[in-house]
Amino acid sequence: MTARDLAQKQRRYDILHHRSRVHTFQSMPNLSHFDRELLRQSRDALSNQGYVMRAVDLNDTRYLVYLEQLEPRLNRREARLTSCR
Repeated sequence: MTARDLAQKQRRYDILHHRSRVHTFQSMPNLSHFDRELLRQSRDALSNQGYVMRAVDLNDTRYLVYLEQLEPRLNRREARLTSCR
């Protein structure tokens, strides 16, 4: 795997991680100050996808599988939200 491939893989999973966090926190009625800050950071990361900090350990295969399984659900949810606008 080249350095570029590794960077693309890292970016893909980091974006999925932040999308997952936004999805989770938006469905929670009461967020702590810490959770609101995490939500803000994830929204910022997603709005500026050129810069996404390394949020995911690529060696954590269980979490990578979780994110891959979650991706279709996130896509459907985001498509529904977009179509409602």
